[in-house]
Formats: sequence, C-alpha cells, structure tokens
Amino acid sequence: MQKIMEAKIYNIEKIDRCKAYDAPVIDVSKEKGIVRAYINKFNVPDTYNEMSLNGSFQKTFRERLKKMWWLLNHEWENSLGVTLSLEEDQIGAIATGKFNLEKQISKDVFSDYLFFADNGRTLQHSIRVIPIKYIIENDIMKVSEWKMSEWSTLTRPGAIEDTPMISIKEAKEEIDMLKKSDQYPFSDEKLKEFEEKISRLESLIIKAEEITLKHESTRKINETIKFINELTF
Repeated sequence: MQKIMEAKIYNIEKIDRCKAYDAPVIDVSKEKGIVRAYINKFNVPDTYNEMSLNGSFQKTFRERLKKMWWLLNHEWENSLGVTLSLEEDQIGAIATGKFNLEKQISKDVFSDYLFFADNGRTLQHSIRVIPIKYIIENDIMKVSEWKMSEWSTLTRPGAIEDTPMISIKEAKEEIDMLKKSDQYPFSDEKLKEFEEKISRLESLIIKAEEITLKHESTRKINETIKFINELTF
C-alpha cells in the first residue's frame, strides 16, 4: 500500500524524444517489399530511465495508424513508405511497413534489410514519442500511455571511427560483409558509400594492428627488463 501511495499518476505531455531499439527483424518480404519489426520492448528501462508497459502503445496505435510516418534516421524529408499496421504482443511494439520502391532511397534501405538478413545481422529501429500517462517508482518512469509520431529505420547508429576501441575481428567481418553488397540492387551512390566505408575500416585495422604490435613490443621489452632485474637481485 505504501508503494502505491508514493507513486503519483501524471497526465502531462513532455518534450518528445527518440528511442533506439536493437532487435531482430521479424520478417522481410522480398516479393512484396514489406518489413515487420519490433520498434520497442516492454518492461525494460532504457537510457532515459523510462520503461514501456504492456498496452502503452494501444491508444496511439489505434488513433494514429494512418498518420504514422515511417522515416529514415528520423529525417522528415526521407519517408520510406507507408505503415501498414501497428500492434503489440507480450514482448513489445511491432510495426509493419511497405516500402515505396519507386523511390531510390527506399530501394537502398530495402536492399539493406535483405543484405543484413542474409548476413545474420539486423538494422536498428527507433521511435519518436511523448509520455502521456506514467507513474514514477524507484526513479524509473513506468509509462502506461505513449503518444507516437513516427518510427524510423536507422542506417547510421554511430560512426565506427568515433569509437575509442575497435575490434579487428569485427572490422574484418564487416569488410567481408560489405564486399558482398554488389550482389544486391543498391544504387551506385550507395555502393560508393560502402567502398568508402571499406577503405576507412581497412585504415582503422592497419592502425589497430600497429598499436597492438607496438603494445606487444613494449610488453616484451618490459618483461625482459623485469627478468634482468630479477637476475641482478
């Protein structure tokens, strides 16, 4: 009873925010140009210390289906197609979108889905939402109702060169995957982006290997000095 009394219910709108969610795509229909994916997960606190509760998207899904934008990287000028359905299951919120394959940008992103799926990978998704109803317990905002304006496919979750550490193995795997991209119907511009990314990754691998070699040499020198010092004593 005490816990319930401490949790106050609010009915206010806050500044909207974008929430990224990394989860496997449920289905990609190559023939129909349709993608079905989770766009949010229930009962898990996110980076805002907010948690979506089961049922929190039902109202906005029901009211805004025909108004729901599907964008690339949250850019309003880059609409990918139409949202066919919005639903919930016990895991989270699900969106189904049909690409406008008359647009080159949509063709490229759809090719990304096929390309990533064939290589055991998935694209990330994100939503733009405002919390409408929620309670606060133990510093976690538990949202029982969201207002959602768009969902996005993310193709640039972060530049690898901005990451302070690089896994040589993962970078080489990324290069191997990107080199297969010419087997898919990407535009020349997109293929050029892949070539540039391959070049950047190869440069990063060289730098990482040089640093690793330098550290290994330093370690061996230090071990030798330690061995000599131990002999001296």
